[in-house]
Amino acid sequence: VDRPRGFSVNPSGGPRGKKVMVTVVGEGFVEGKAHVRFGKDAVVKGLVRSSSQIECVQPVLRASNYSVDVVSQDLGPSDGVAWYSVYHHGLVTAVIPSVGVPNSAFPVHVYGERLPNISLFCFFGRARAAATFINASCVSCTAPPVSDTLLV
Repeated sequence: VDRPRGFSVNPSGGPRGKKVMVTVVGEGFVEGKAHVRFGKDAVVKGLVRSSSQIECVQPVLRASNYSVDVVSQDLGPSDGVAWYSVYHHGLVTAVIPSVGVPNSAFPVHVYGERLPNISLFCFFGRARAAATFINASCVSCTAPPVSDTLLV
């Protein structure tokens, strides 16, 4: 019997101290016999959704990067390793501009402290736009055109 293999995790990171549902994607996962290990010592019980998907909750970890693998009670650690980042909470301090022009898309810069370099989004009412990480103090995005004045 082959050992399980983990190929990726989704999301690829989460904030320190929060309960984040993490999905490990791979192959050879066996129901009731899988735990997910973050780094060397943090092991949590995994819920096997299929032979290629396990869900678990991010354990309490300090901010850092961690290898992630699947540990089977019968077969030992998985062959594949994925990476997961735990980061400090970001703090938004300013959004410039905070009001937009009707019927026009426009760039927006979000300033703050400890902004994480992960998949981020800006929300404009019900609209969502992907954000571009510039540095730990700034991300940018483009506000969509709307018919009324838009508060960011």
